[in-house]
Amino acid sequence: MIFVHGFVHSDPHPGNILVRTKKVPSFWGGEKDEIEIILLDHGLYRELSEDFRYSYASLWQSIINNDLPGIERWSRELGSEEMYPLLSSIVTGRSWEVVEKGIQNVEFSQNEDDTFRDEAGDLIVDISHVLGKIPREMLLVLKTNDHLRGLEHYYGVRGDSSGFLDMSKCCLRSLHNLKLERNQSTDWTSYYDRFHQRVSFRLDMLKISLYEWYMWYTEDNEDSPIGYDINYEECVDCDKNEEQSNKGKKKNETIRARMATT
Repeated sequence: MIFVHGFVHSDPHPGNILVRTKKVPSFWGGEKDEIEIILLDHGLYRELSEDFRYSYASLWQSIINNDLPGIERWSRELGSEEMYPLLSSIVTGRSWEVVEKGIQNVEFSQNEDDTFRDEAGDLIVDISHVLGKIPREMLLVLKTNDHLRGLEHYYGVRGDSSGFLDMSKCCLRSLHNLKLERNQSTDWTSYYDRFHQRVSFRLDMLKISLYEWYMWYTEDNEDSPIGYDINYEECVDCDKNEEQSNKGKKKNETIRARMATT
């Protein structure tokens, strides 16, 4: 929603997100059930500019790829000036030391969260300076990020790898679409550039999909596969049925919330 469609809903608490199934035509004929996500309360709602989406998606992609020069470049593009480490920490909710190592490489811990909160009090002046420099639309995006992190904390999936994979796919789709929209020239070099962009996009998405399948097949048996519903009523032979069901339900509910807002 934020990266691809250019809209931000800044109050995505559980009461404003409904999940239901609806009947849609099946590829094989007949009908099938498909999940539909409904967002309520559009008081804090804004359309995002293409320039902002491009810079914000590029920043997140740099963070996920642990591209430190890219993090600096796109943070400055968003107005952080020399305080780009602070902006990247605000965006991710992780310390700069973790961002430098790669947020997907360092498991989130309660100790890190406590330290991050304690240090935030000492940086209140710098934080206010950064928030005063960034685009107004980014403030609503950061508010949404805080809600999503709250949901992740509540469901116990903060730092889950599926979140980074979903974010990567959304960033890739957004950057791919925006690059194509910006490159509308009819000369042969532009045709080649668009072809190269499409091929690179498909290859990058394929890499993420393959990694997702790898994660699903190598994940601990205590957890249900990322993004998949499991039949909780039929798991009667499993000694850890209740624990598995609760973890699976929490993970799927959080993924649906991410889908609604990214």
